[in-house]
Amino acid sequence: MSDPRLDIKYDWRLRLEVYCTKNGIDEPKYSTFSDRRGGRTAWSCHVIVHGTTFAARYWFDGDFVQNAMEDAAEVALKVLDSKSCQQPSQGPPSGAVP
Repeated sequence: MSDPRLDIKYDWRLRLEVYCTKNGIDEPKYSTFSDRRGGRTAWSCHVIVHGTTFAARYWFDGDFVQNAMEDAAEVALKVLDSKSCQQPSQGPPSGAVP
């Protein structure tokens, strides 16, 4: 999946969708939001997977809000992958938003 206008590949979102499907989890829910910074507006994203919210690490210009969604998907997938490898006695994985 890609957007030819911006030459963006949606690899992380697609991989997260596949992960959810494979594990019987509802599809990810994305929420983008903005923050006015000086004369510009920065955008970021949260994604909710199986009741846990994962935040993108970075803020992006409005033309690149898709990148914020990719970033949130990457964070979620990396945490979920590490969580599946954790022992049950360990605490919650880092990266999740409380």
